[in-house]
Amino acid sequence: MARRKAERTQALTQPVVPEMSQSYETLVATIAQAHDHAQRQAVQAINVALTLRNWPIGYHIVEYEQHGSDRAQYGERLLESLTRDLRQRLGRGFGWRNLEMFRRFYLRYPISQSLIAKFGVTLPSPPSVSLAPLDWQDDLYFVRLFQELPWTHFIALIRMDDPLKRAFYEVEALRNRWSVRELKRQIDSLLYERVGLSRDQAGVLAMAQDGELVTTPIEMVRDPYVFEFLGLKREELYTESQLERALGSTSL
Repeated sequence: MARRKAERTQALTQPVVPEMSQSYETLVATIAQAHDHAQRQAVQAINVALTLRNWPIGYHIVEYEQHGSDRAQYGERLLESLTRDLRQRLGRGFGWRNLEMFRRFYLRYPISQSLIAKFGVTLPSPPSVSLAPLDWQDDLYFVRLFQELPWTHFIALIRMDDPLKRAFYEVEALRNRWSVRELKRQIDSLLYERVGLSRDQAGVLAMAQDGELVTTPIEMVRDPYVFEFLGLKREELYTESQLERALGSTSL
């Protein structure tokens, strides 16, 4: 009797170890998949918000340069004055170089009023330029571009003066899911020029596809522009868990 009681007590106090069956492994994989999906959505929302913040800033700068009542007072010193005053009010992320990039971003991507409305951006007046650089770049194209390419990709793209060359790298970055590092590598390797000069264009593009791809949400969000936008402290190194906690405490 005492022996049976002791066996029952021992059974109750021992930890229950789940059997590693296929069903349990499926459960673990499903939970991990749900987490990864939610994290990717959060990262995408951050990147879209950052891009859609920068475009209207560029719009306002250009509109002021053209129609500001006291624009002659600032002239070429406009961005310097903005840098000083915006840094005092908003903190980092509004240096002269960034403001010039926002301005160029607006001029390089004169998206239509209907697309602006779709993203919920409110402007006091229609943009000075409302036509896409190329005829086939419609609203659906720009929606996908703004949703899928992080701001760091646009920084590399707006440096190109040729709209056709820029569109080529946009399409390839979307199709191949290039990281910004890979996008820059392809630009530096003169992929556009090589495809145009090569008889075997498919072969050149096939070799380009062997490059680095965007793999994780952490890679997509770990850049200084996103840190500044979210108000996160720029550490020498963020571990994945630290970055997840920081993102979790940020209101999107």
